[in-house]
Amino acid sequence: MKNAFFEFIGLLGYDDDIAHKMAALFDSLTGDRKLFGEFLLKECDGDEESLASLFHADFEDDELALNYWVVSYLFDNLIEYYRDDYKIDYDNLSEYISEQIGQTFQVSYEEYNKIHRQNNQFNVFSDDFITSFRYVCQQLENQSEFTLLHVLSGNDDVNYFVIDKANKPRLFTLADELGLVVE
Repeated sequence: MKNAFFEFIGLLGYDDDIAHKMAALFDSLTGDRKLFGEFLLKECDGDEESLASLFHADFEDDELALNYWVVSYLFDNLIEYYRDDYKIDYDNLSEYISEQIGQTFQVSYEEYNKIHRQNNQFNVFSDDFITSFRYVCQQLENQSEFTLLHVLSGNDDVNYFVIDKANKPRLFTLADELGLVVE
């Protein structure tokens, strides 16, 4: 699993040093959790409650439990990505994507809402972050060689990575092998 996670982080666009560190921590999270517990205490201001939660987490029965630990601790403390609550700030997201792809990119809630209402004439109240995510992906794919990968955390947040479109199928395969839930 360590090699698969290393490749996963590399395909997200991060260098080998950070990928090696994250792969070792991921390996400890899914195996002997002692090293990950030490990381929690040292790097994440972990406390007894978070340690107890870590050692009682059941990655077999709860499909998002692993994602929660990966997103909330590994990603938040070691790499840069776009994180927001489910009510996405389109201006901040546009700025983040523009920086990542090296060209101007703009999406707006108004444009999304207009398209969403046209496509959902009979369900105008079905405004959710999944359809919003698809709208942003479509706009990004139409304007560049990039798309978004959303790593679900199990909370009501969004965790977006700007990725090369060509890497998306392999990232999905690796996520499946690793037990991570992505879209």
